[in-house]
Amino acid sequence: MKKAVFVLILGFISACSYFQDPMQIAPAGPLLPQVFEKPDLPPNFKLEADFESIKTGFLEQKCIYCHQPGHKASRVPLLTKEDLINSPLDIVIPGNSEESGLILVLAKEARKPMPPKNSNAPLVTEEDITILKQWINKGAP
Repeated sequence: MKKAVFVLILGFISACSYFQDPMQIAPAGPLLPQVFEKPDLPPNFKLEADFESIKTGFLEQKCIYCHQPGHKASRVPLLTKEDLINSPLDIVIPGNSEESGLILVLAKEARKPMPPKNSNAPLVTEEDITILKQWINKGAP
């Protein structure tokens, strides 16, 4: 009988700690520190089919927050041109946008489309995709 009461009390204590306010258990602040802050674009910025423009106007604006060390998608880094071209995931295959992983995941019919639904990430437009394809098809210079 004493053992059953002890088990009940222990179970009750465990259950109470399970429902505690997580903010009292976890440290204050975001779970993942923001390593990269999205830069402001100049008011007249227009995305063009060259890496610097794509980095500034597309990757830094719509991708890098999650695709950097310490964040959800850090296993697929998108910080540098080398990250894109030398990836074992074929993120960018210079000269071949149709088989480049970047274009494939941006398609609405992708199995796991990017950005993920409900992610609050900025929307990727058809114009963005067209310019990315142009850059890749030019050989991703």
